[in-house]
Amino acid sequence: MEVNSANRAKKIQEEIDKRLGMMAVLESTETHSQQEMMESARRKNTARGEQPDEPEPEETSPEAQLALKEMLAAHAEAWVDTKIPALGGRTPKEAVKNPDGREIVEGLLLEWERRNKESGDTVIRSFDVDAIRKKLGL
Repeated sequence: MEVNSANRAKKIQEEIDKRLGMMAVLESTETHSQQEMMESARRKNTARGEQPDEPEPEETSPEAQLALKEMLAAHAEAWVDTKIPALGGRTPKEAVKNPDGREIVEGLLLEWERRNKESGDTVIRSFDVDAIRKKLGL
C-alpha cells in the first residue's frame, strides 16, 4: 500500500492486520520526501498524457478494486510459500505435511474465512480461501 503520512501508514497496517491477521506480512517500509513524491506523481501523469493538475481517480474505482483483487490473489499465491511464525517458521506447504501443522494451517484458514464473512468489503470477501486449501491439498 502507498500512503502519504506515518499516521496513515500505521492506520493501514492496523486495518490490514484486522482483516487478514497473520496471513499478511509486512515486507518493507519506504519513506520518501514530499519533493520526491511530487516528482514521481508528475512523471506518472506525464507518462499517462495527463495534465499536471488533473485529479487522481478515486480509490473505489473499478480499476482500484481490480488492483486490490489482483494484489490479494498474489498474496495468497505467495502465502503458501511464506514462513509463518505461528507455524514455527515453516511455510504452510511444509506445515501441512504433518497432522499438527495441518491442523494449525486449517485453523488459520478458518480464521481468514471468518474475517472475510464479517467484513463489509466485497473485495476482501472475494478472497478465495478454498483456492488456498486446494493448493495445499486440504
